[in-house]
Amino acid sequence: MSGVVRAVTDGDERRRGRALRGGRTTITSAHLLIRMEADRRLLRGARERLDGWTYTARDRAYRELFAGDDAAVTAEERQLLDEVDAELAGDGDDGLWGTDEYAVVMGHPKNHPISVVCTRHSEIPASWSRGGESLTEPEREQFNDLLWDYCERVRRYVQDEVNEFVGVAAVPEE
Repeated sequence: MSGVVRAVTDGDERRRGRALRGGRTTITSAHLLIRMEADRRLLRGARERLDGWTYTARDRAYRELFAGDDAAVTAEERQLLDEVDAELAGDGDDGLWGTDEYAVVMGHPKNHPISVVCTRHSEIPASWSRGGESLTEPEREQFNDLLWDYCERVRRYVQDEVNEFVGVAAVPEE
């Protein structure tokens, strides 16, 4: 530190530049290593909790969109989605419910130090057909839009849990 102070005060620009760059590099490197390790610990901790957060968030999003008086679908439409799920699963596919997947990744430090991303959205594939009782393309698209909204709600709710875990105040979504 005294070398930096001496270089700055005696006016020798070459020595001043070397001293400041050297001092800054050392401090930055140590700080960066400590920060990277702290970030890795936070990321590991969030990943360890992800399944529990996802389970809770799925339940909440399902209740909001598919159950109760304010549901986005009728009871008949929900029953139809359950039938589609069972038929997809019976055909060796994954079905609809619980097939969405999420991951936690390092995010932008100003917004979310750790961000949640949906890596797989539930959807009714275009190739799926129930024969004569198949969904029309507009119905399939409408259900897929709703399933996308469901997955994004789950992602936002998990992001809220991650923010609380990390200690970040609520950050508005873009």
